[in-house]
Amino acid sequence: MFRMTDLESGMAVDINIRDVTVDSFREQLNRGGKKPKNRTAFLRRLERRVEDAIEESLDPSLQPPKTYEKTEAVYRAIVQNISIPPEALRRRNAMLKFLRDNPRELALDDSQPASHSEHSPSNGEK
Repeated sequence: MFRMTDLESGMAVDINIRDVTVDSFREQLNRGGKKPKNRTAFLRRLERRVEDAIEESLDPSLQPPKTYEKTEAVYRAIVQNISIPPEALRRRNAMLKFLRDNPRELALDDSQPASHSEHSPSNGEK
């Protein structure tokens, strides 16, 4: 049994995790006491994976938007000169609605070289 506690609210949940995993977790923490660098690296990995696990376990209406969705929303907001609703930055379902309601106006096309003006020759001639 493993307990996760939200220190701010005091709420806790007990999670059933295999004994072998809990034993290995305890051993990893003990090793970290001897080598602080190992503990720091372990905690960084653990934080990232626990956060991912919690996000993926939430009801879809409570999940935060993915980084790539935020990036796309910012791009569209700049190009279309519109604002992103604050709720879209907090909840994934609101973000997906914003992206659906505001499709890209033009697809990006990097295949064409930039054109040069008649007044500024590209070959260096004057």
